[in-house]
Amino acid sequence: MADITHGTWIKDGKAVDAVYKSGVKVYGRNLLKNTAGDSSPIMATASGGSVSGDTTVSTVDGVTKVTDSTGNGEFFYRFMAPVADNLYGLVPGGTYNFSGQLVSSDGSVSIAMRSQDSTSSNGFSDLPKVILPASTNFQTFLIKFTVPSNATGFYFSIQEYDFAAGDSFSFKRLKLETGSQTAFSLAPEDI
Repeated sequence: MADITHGTWIKDGKAVDAVYKSGVKVYGRNLLKNTAGDSSPIMATASGGSVSGDTTVSTVDGVTKVTDSTGNGEFFYRFMAPVADNLYGLVPGGTYNFSGQLVSSDGSVSIAMRSQDSTSSNGFSDLPKVILPASTNFQTFLIKFTVPSNATGFYFSIQEYDFAAGDSFSFKRLKLETGSQTAFSLAPEDI
């Protein structure tokens, strides 16, 4: 018998990767950890992400807020470091869903999920950017992406463009899962 604990399906005391009901996937394992709201989310196998700008994290409601203090250069939150030979547990050719809720202090800017892959130690290539909703109210987003089949390294970030000093974006309820997208759940490591 499986049960659900803090949004994660448990069977025989262990978290399961997927649960199906009448042939329909109703639960998929969240591959991001630190999704319970006590620190910034990072990939389950990563040593940590990185930011451009100042980062503040709300531990009360699980909101990660990234604020740019300079207005220069890039403005992003990376979920893993760009390492040419690290896929962070992702599988070449694998398809994933990245979902969550996003808000920006300026509803007219462009925000994108930016991903890059590497096929050698010569650096990274940009994959097509996926524009996320820039709004001054939290908006739900869902991005489906495939890791290139010849990738040896891969990372992704939320990145804001056309920003000014003091701009910020915030996100919450992030989930990265394989296969079809299901409702938000905590990473099993966060229970």
